[in-house]
Amino acid sequence: MASRRSAILAAEGMTGASRAAQRLFWQRNAIQRRQTAKRLDLLASEALAAAPTDLDQLTDAWRRVVPPAQRDHSAVEKLHRGTLTVVVDSAATRYVLNGLSGATILPALANELGDARVRRIVFRVGPIQRRKHAAGEGRSRSK
Repeated sequence: MASRRSAILAAEGMTGASRAAQRLFWQRNAIQRRQTAKRLDLLASEALAAAPTDLDQLTDAWRRVVPPAQRDHSAVEKLHRGTLTVVVDSAATRYVLNGLSGATILPALANELGDARVRRIVFRVGPIQRRKHAAGEGRSRSK
């Protein structure tokens, strides 16, 4: 990076300038670091925009596979390295889904998705955040 900065300073005729003048130059011409950060932001937002497609497919498959009694009490959170994390609203729901996961849910998900992306299911008790596309499907959660 130092050689790149030196090349920019040389191109601008700032190599003989004092350190204070060079610092002022970099403050006024925030060229390299900020552009790189903007590019990384753009790449990250593009990657995140593409990611929900897989999660949406997984959520739809989950809603088709899980029994109706547990469907409204669970939501797909993430898929990481073959482990599907599902948020459930109570320990009782987690207990029931744990019993169904190996024998029923995993094979049904593999059948629905047509591949072996999901190798394991982990259930986490917590507040359920519904995804935007599924907002019309579920019922209202008012107390």
